[in-house]
Amino acid sequence: MLPSVDQQLKLAKEYLAKGDTGAAEDLFRQILSQFPKDQAALAGLKNLLSQQQKDKIPTGVPPQSAVQAVIGLYNAGRLEDAVVHGEELARQFPNYFEIYSIMGAAYLGLGNAEKTLKNYHKALQIRPDFADAYNNMGIILYEQGNLDQAITNYQKAIMIEPDFADAYFNLGNAFKRKGDLIKAAHYYQKSLLIQPDDAEVLLNYGNALSGYDQFEKAIEIYKRALQLQPALVDAQIGLAEALAQKVNTGKVENDELDSAGLEVNTAIFTIQGALSWQKRARLTPRSLIITKRCKSDLTMLRCIII
Repeated sequence: MLPSVDQQLKLAKEYLAKGDTGAAEDLFRQILSQFPKDQAALAGLKNLLSQQQKDKIPTGVPPQSAVQAVIGLYNAGRLEDAVVHGEELARQFPNYFEIYSIMGAAYLGLGNAEKTLKNYHKALQIRPDFADAYNNMGIILYEQGNLDQAITNYQKAIMIEPDFADAYFNLGNAFKRKGDLIKAAHYYQKSLLIQPDDAEVLLNYGNALSGYDQFEKAIEIYKRALQLQPALVDAQIGLAEALAQKVNTGKVENDELDSAGLEVNTAIFTIQGALSWQKRARLTPRSLIITKRCKSDLTMLRCIII
């Protein structure tokens, strides 16, 4: 004896409760083959097919737990693991731009220029106003020696985000490397208008000023840097160099030397000897050591060259 329609509907519901949608669908279709107008079977099949269709459509947004896991790996310095998990999320959610932001920063840390640029380009396809992508691509181009392209990217970042202090700083570094110290100083000053207490920017600003003989202003800037970070050795040396240049030109006052501090005065006499040995040739600005400082705020990873 065949089961009744009610029995088959009850069994279909049991299959649905167990998650066996295939068996439930077969039962609904079996009922409708015999009773095409059975409302309960029609409704059951319609709901089942509708749910299956929803399950097939990706939401475009990965679970936040998965995104946070990738960020956690990045923040823990496990960059290779971060990109492995990030690539998997990108395959599942190809239009979720934050994934490309994280992977771009991770590949930047790994020194993989090609994949850094690839991920930031992808992020910009999804969100063209993503200033951090332009800034971080500028860093890669800077390190490759493509200074004009780096400058273009930093400028794009600033056009999108006019108060992007780190992009102004990076722009200053690019012009400094090109040898245009006046423009470098200009952009360091722009950065300081936004973040006036950044000792690293002050240091590079002082170096740029010294580089085109603005020793008076450079001394003021080095002192500001040392007020913020008294142990910043490069600022101590920069201040000593600038004061030594003033000593050699006879433009330094005794009270200025007295206030410089023992360490700086020791450096002054050492540098004076070097200047004498070099026939008092003007010291060129120190080369920048390329490192990267990244600020992490959830998925927004902002890097600068220091």
